Parts: sequence; C-alpha cells; structure tokens
Amino acid sequence: MTKDPASRRTPPAPAGRAALLAAIAVAAFFFGRWSVSSVAVSPPPANAVRPPAATAVPPAVAPDQSAATSSALAMPDRWDEADWIRVSSQPGSPDRTARLAAWLETLARTDPARALALAGAEKNLIVRASLLDAALRGWADVAPADAAQWALALGDPAGRGHVLETIFSRAAAQAPAEAVRLGRTVLQQDPGGATGHACALARALCSAGQFELAAQFAASPGELGVVGRSILLAQTYAAWSQLQPDAAAAAATALSDPALRTDALAAVVSGWGQADPAGLTRFAARLPAGPDRVPLLGQALRQWANVDPPAATAWVTGHEAGLGADEDVAALVSAGGFLPPEVAAEWADGIANPALRSQAVLHLLRDWALTAPAEAKRYFERTTALGEADRRQAAEWFTAPTDR
Repeated sequence: MTKDPASRRTPPAPAGRAALLAAIAVAAFFFGRWSVSSVAVSPPPANAVRPPAATAVPPAVAPDQSAATSSALAMPDRWDEADWIRVSSQPGSPDRTARLAAWLETLARTDPARALALAGAEKNLIVRASLLDAALRGWADVAPADAAQWALALGDPAGRGHVLETIFSRAAAQAPAEAVRLGRTVLQQDPGGATGHACALARALCSAGQFELAAQFAASPGELGVVGRSILLAQTYAAWSQLQPDAAAAAATALSDPALRTDALAAVVSGWGQADPAGLTRFAARLPAGPDRVPLLGQALRQWANVDPPAATAWVTGHEAGLGADEDVAALVSAGGFLPPEVAAEWADGIANPALRSQAVLHLLRDWALTAPAEAKRYFERTTALGEADRRQAAEWFTAPTDR
C-alpha cells in the first residue's frame, strides 16, 4: 500500500508507556473540564458540538482564529522549554495564544502526552481550547490513528466528536485515503456516534478539496442507518455542488441506486442553487425525461426567481417556445409562486399526460389556495384536469373545518 509522504513520518517514541498513560489521564481530566465549559470558543467547545439535525445540511464549522494566527507564524522545528516558559509567563494576548499553540503543535509530534497535559493545565478556558486543538493537530500530523484511539476513550460523546473532527481535518489534508480508512475504523468502534463521525470525515475531505473521495465514502459508508446515510450524502453533495456544481451533478446522476441518486440530486439542487441558480436551472432543463427532472427544474426555477426574478422570467419567456415536453411544463407550473397562477393554470391545462397534468394542477392549487383562496377555489371548481384522488385531496383545502 502506497502512503502519502506525510504518513511515512514516524514520531520518536515517548519516554515510557507509563508516563504516556499518566500524562494522557491528566489531559483527559482537563478535556472533561473543557467540555463542560459554557464559554464560547472557536472552534466551539465540546459541549457545543452536536450531531447534525436529520432535516438540515449541517453548516461548516468556523475556523479556529488562533490556529490561523499560529499558521502565519514560523512553526518551530523543535521544542524549546525555555521559550515555552517565557511565553507562558506573558500576559494574555492573541499573540501569546498563537505562539503557545505553535509550540504545542510542534511538541505533540514527538510527545503528544506532554503536549496535551500542558494544554490542559492552561487556566483560561478559551485559551485552553485553542491549545488542546493545537496539540491534537500536531499529534494527528504524525500518528492520526493513535490520536483517534485516544479520542475514542473520552467519556463525553460531544467532546469525542469535536476531537475526532480535528483529527480527520488534519489527516484528510495530508493523506486523504488514510483518513477514509481511519474514519471507517472509528465508525466500527463507536457505532453510537457513527453519523456524527461520518459527517465530520466528509466535511474534512470536502475542506481538503477531496470531493470525489468524500462522495465515494458517502455512497458506501459502511454500518450507517438510512437516516444517517441520507444526512451524510446531503451534506457531501451540497458542499461539492457549491464549488464544483457540474462535477457534483454528474456524479449524482451517475449513482445507480435510485434512492441515493434522488438524495444526492436534491443536495446538488440545494448547494448549486445557493451558488448559481441560473446554472442549476439550465442543468435541470437538459436532464432527460424521468422522475427526477420535474421536481429539480421546479426547485431550480424557484431558487432563481428568489434572487433574480427578471432574469428567471426572461429565461422562461425565451424558453417557452422550445418546451414541447410535458415534464418541462409541469416543472414550471409546480414551481409555486414563480408564474402568475392564472398563467400557470393555462399551461397546466395543456399538459397531455393525464397523471402529470393532475399532479401539476394539485401543486398549483396547494400554493394558490394560500395566497388567493377565492380565485383558487373558482379554478378548482371548473377544472377537469384533476384525477379522482387528487381532486379529493384538493377539496380538503377549500372545505371549512365545520363542513368536514
């Protein structure tokens, strides 16, 4: 197996296994104190990190400002005890925190236990969080698997998740394939936190620009439930489509599993629509006829109309003569709030496919009943486009509660 150059570095052995375990126990104690702190830090303390909600794509974690500052400093080549003591004795300041973090990141490459213990001894909870992250980054640079095993031994699940995300971020930037293998091992060893860990790994890979590898992992993450896999897939493809929409869309449409493909395409719409809704609309209009095309084109048009109504209207007007397919018309009609309802109704009545026409009219009535119920009811009473089941459903929207 060929490894990335960074993964070949082997840190010098710590001074004795007993000393290592003792120092790690001390650091674990301070990690526990850090995890229950109510003080907000960047990145957030462990108690602020929670698994993402099942109905939303998790937002990106804010970058660690102290880490950014320390990266601007020249990273020390080796540990200097005297300089550590000198800087530690200075009054608190961003520069002091950055320099201490740089020292601990260096020390952790050769003696992670001592680096964690020194970080945990910091009394300022905000500074302590930054120093602990720095120590973890240094350890993950040379021995991410060892750092992950230490993280898995932490008692607090939220703190464990934050630590693993730091480790994954470093590993993904240096040896992405190794990071995926490490992530799969972590998922097997901590199934209770599998969804959170999988999402953390995918975020790390996307942040490193490894979108294809992240998508491959999201499509086959191992032992992950249906909901967890849906969250993971949505997060990955949304992040990918914001920066490389064409590649993300092509990968999503190439998925052979219909359920995975639908979830991935929905995520592409979410991410691409935020970055370039006009490009998304043109992509959706080029999709072949099928179950994904109608809802995708409708969502794309809705997002475009929200940010640039004149341009979206001009596209519809110019594209109308070339529509020709029932799917196109149904998508435009179903994009609630985009077309004037009277115009949308005329278009819907012209759809040849009875089932598709009925669904388009049902979507139109659902939105129309909220904005202009009297006009919507008059159209409902005269239209013959609705199928029997759709007509019963629409009738409920125009029936007073006392009449039901």
